[in-house]
Parts: sequence; structure tokens; C-alpha cells
Amino acid sequence: CLSDWSSDVCSSDLLATALDAALAIADTSHRAEVLASLAPRLPPDLVRTVLDDALSISYEPSRAEALASLALYLPAEDRPNALAAALKALPATSNEERTRTRVLASLAPLLPADLLPAALGNAATLSSSPEISPFLNERSNRTQALASLAPNLPTGLLVLALTAAGTDSNASAAVLTAAESAYLNASGGSLIDLYRRAFTSDSRTTSLEIIGKSAPIIARLGGAEAVSWCTDAIASVCRWWP
Repeated sequence: CLSDWSSDVCSSDLLATALDAALAIADTSHRAEVLASLAPRLPPDLVRTVLDDALSISYEPSRAEALASLALYLPAEDRPNALAAALKALPATSNEERTRTRVLASLAPLLPADLLPAALGNAATLSSSPEISPFLNERSNRTQALASLAPNLPTGLLVLALTAAGTDSNASAAVLTAAESAYLNASGGSLIDLYRRAFTSDSRTTSLEIIGKSAPIIARLGGAEAVSWCTDAIASVCRWWP
């Protein structure tokens, strides 16, 4: 299998032969998978050949996956256009949610600041419901995408990410976890404001789930006293507004 070849046993001629064989694969999905496996083993000139082929794939999900897999191995001057093309090949109307989630996760650490809003907007349109069952603790596609993007977002976009999380408490917790690091050198008030925004959900259940999932962060920020205050506040609200 071409994708199982190891770089330390492949000569340049053998890699070129493997690339030719991969480019001859008619099924674009399979071709994209093999090209992605070959990319880490190819010299720069052959990687550009793979990039040209990836850009020519007509089926958008396959094109996006191929470009996302290639991006890390592209020369610096080729990477921005490949990243933009990968995002463009991920229309928010696509039903290929698993593919969109995988691609966004692959792109997240590589995206420049000008492409992050588009990636975040795409993630916001993913389903917030687990595909199998919430009882299996499976994270929704939206949660997975936001969890991948959040650590790479500037503080200004974290507010938008929290809005995108909606009533998905797992997604909100992922954003808040990323925010803790993002605001590490910023004013504490900004992070507190973000928490206040998270707890303004119309759903009491969602707010309680977010608090529960964020308890370790609350403890790190304010110590045991902050956790105690939260517990007392929850008890008071439940007592007065059962």
C-alpha cells in the first residue's frame, strides 16, 4: 500500500514513482488520502506537484481534506493560498459534517489571523448534537471544531466562539478552557466578563452544565472560596426560583 511506505526506505526515484501511481488513482477521495500520506515524505518540488493536483480535485470535501493534509508540508510561500482554498472548499451548507470537522481541526493551528473568522463561522454552522448518542459522551461536531479552533483564537474572537457554542455546554467549556490561557497576560476582568456571558444562557440546565465543566478553571482562578461562592449562589437561585 502506497500510504504505508516509510521515508527512510524510499529513494527519490521510488517516491516519484509512488507519486505518479497516486496521481493516477481515479477516485478523488482515495487519491486525496494517498497523496496526504505521501506528502510528509516528498521533497518540496514534488509537494508542489501534489498541491497542484489537490487544487484540481472537483469534489469539494475531498479537495479540502487533501489541502488540509498538505498544508503543514508546503513551502511557506505556498501555504496561505492552500489554507484559503481549503476553507473555501468547506461550504457551510455541506452535509459532510465529519469531513468539515476533521479539516477544521487540521487547519486550526496553521491558520493566519485573517482566516480565523471564516473558520469560526464555518464551525458555528456544524451540528451541536452528537451523531450517535449524548449518553455515550460523544462530542458534537461543533464542539470538536470549536475545541480545535479556540486555543488559536485571539481574545476578540473568543467572544464569538462562545456565542457559536450556543447551548452546547461542552463547546462552551472548551472555549472557556482556551480563554484561560488566552487571557493569561490580559486583565482578569476580561475573562470574568467572558464567564458572565457564558452563564447568561436562557437554559438553567446549560448554565449549570457549564459551571460544572468549568469548575477546575474557577478553582484555579479564585481558589476554593470561588467554588464555594458558586455553590452558594446555585443553592440560593434554586431555593428562590425552584
